Amino acid sequence: MEHLGQQSNNYYQAIGSFCHSGYHGDKFESVNSPMIDRVIFAILPLFHLRMVTGGWPGNKTFWHSCPAYCNCSFIDYTAMAKCDLQMMDKCENFVLPNNIMMLDLSKNNLVEVPSCVLNRRNNIGVIEEGTFPIMPNLLRLDLSFNDLREWRGDIANTLPSLQTVEFTGNHLYFPEKNLFEVHNLKEIRGITWNINCANCTLINTKILVSSNESDLACIVTSEEYVFSEEIEYGRSLLFVKRGFSPKCLCESDNCVAEEIYLPYELTLNTLPRKLFYTEYILGAIAIILNLVVMFISFGCRSLRTSTSFILLGNISVCDIFMGVYSVLIARYTVYEFIVNAGNYPRMDVFVNDYCTIMGVIFTTAQIVSVSSSLLATVERYLSIVHCMNPGVRLRKTTALKCVTGIWCAAIAYSLLPVFQVGGLRYHGEFTCMMPFVNGPDQQDTSEAGLAVAALLVLFYVISIALYFHIFLHVRKAGMSAGVKRKATLAKNISIMVFTNFIFFISPMVCTLLFVYRSEQLFKAFSISTLRSLKTYFIMLSWAPVVFISFNSCLNPCLCAFRHPKFRKEIKVYVEKLQCSFLRRSQHNLPQVWTLTAAERLELTSTN
Repeated sequence: MEHLGQQSNNYYQAIGSFCHSGYHGDKFESVNSPMIDRVIFAILPLFHLRMVTGGWPGNKTFWHSCPAYCNCSFIDYTAMAKCDLQMMDKCENFVLPNNIMMLDLSKNNLVEVPSCVLNRRNNIGVIEEGTFPIMPNLLRLDLSFNDLREWRGDIANTLPSLQTVEFTGNHLYFPEKNLFEVHNLKEIRGITWNINCANCTLINTKILVSSNESDLACIVTSEEYVFSEEIEYGRSLLFVKRGFSPKCLCESDNCVAEEIYLPYELTLNTLPRKLFYTEYILGAIAIILNLVVMFISFGCRSLRTSTSFILLGNISVCDIFMGVYSVLIARYTVYEFIVNAGNYPRMDVFVNDYCTIMGVIFTTAQIVSVSSSLLATVERYLSIVHCMNPGVRLRKTTALKCVTGIWCAAIAYSLLPVFQVGGLRYHGEFTCMMPFVNGPDQQDTSEAGLAVAALLVLFYVISIALYFHIFLHVRKAGMSAGVKRKATLAKNISIMVFTNFIFFISPMVCTLLFVYRSEQLFKAFSISTLRSLKTYFIMLSWAPVVFISFNSCLNPCLCAFRHPKFRKEIKVYVEKLQCSFLRRSQHNLPQVWTLTAAERLELTSTN
């Protein structure tokens, strides 16, 4: 404003000098004629308007910078320019004043708006309705490098023949429904809606399908966005629903991951990931309870001389391993790496390493546990059914040799996938339970793996059959008190073996069905919604692990803690701890009293 005021003063001074008048401050002092003063003051506002706006009022052309093929005018305080682009010789010569507010390109019969007219950083923020006149022949429009945020109005009616629009550099603009209503629109270029999908070209899907190179074209359909009503996919889904294929989905792995894969994986796997947190609790309970069983069974002299309790202690060691497996699978389940993929740049290597550790623990513990259960069953069977024949027994030394051999065989087999013998490996997708063949198809498994699984099931079947015979034998024959005590222990062991069988066979069957009959299970579950798919994954991945972990927590309560002799030893051990604590307190009490007395004596002496 100060600049304009200074210009006004200069104009007044110049006029005063021309009229031989003196100008002092803010008025004229006429020297000769009053008539001249009146004329000057009549035309003075016109000079001032010309100075401020750059032109005369009305529809006259003004601005010395207005191109020859444009009519620049100032109407109702609005700077306007109407241009006849057919007379333009070079696009570089198209230079309009910076304060232009309205540009009229009507009656140009345009097929393409030259790039110098609307782009090149003109800072167009909003294209209002009526900005473009009806241009029925316009095919291409370039709006590159503006700050475009919104394009309002009926574009289909204004630009009915529009085929290509260029929006490169307009990072805040997202095409709305009115642009897609243009029936002849073929291509939208330079759309950016996130960092991974920048300067994307949208191509009309119908044109791609009907083209001769449709097999090579990037055709994106809504079928690729499965369960789109339940999953919040990226903004590219809006383009696809409106009949346009984002080319960047075929050109950028990061773009297709952010738009399709990540929303799908996060929505599907977040709930199973949260459910696996329960494994922390079950694993901790299993470790604590079975540590008690192991210490009592192996620590008490009266129990460790019994073959049955040695075998029970060995089973508790296996359940401790299963508790460790439960904690590890809670932390390093495959769902953790899917949901938090950004935190694990080398996810495949990470999964395989930890899955190998968990697979070794699981396989070793299961083989030893099932085999030890069979040994415990055989020991009870011989001591009850053949009670009159003391020579037929499973001795302690024989049981220890068998247990040692079982541990060695189990560890050797579980380590085969570590060294990839026969192409074996542990799969994170199957919760690292069984070794599978390391091939392109995850449905491949080894014959050795199936044989071991079948052998463990056979061990359980034999154990159940032997216990059934034991119960029939006890019912028919009259037994002494000692034999009845052995029968009581056999009953507890049988309950444990039966539950082990149920909780072992169920996860194994689920895993094998998941591997070999995946398609049939999909049909059986009638998976047509995201909810049913989540249920499918929960039942076949989370539930088996929970069954096994729960069984490890249940075993001490079903067998060891129910036996009177075991409970007696626990009571004795607790009393020993209490006595030890009391003796330690009594030993420290005289020292504390002596120290207090000495302090008192020293204080008295000082006083």
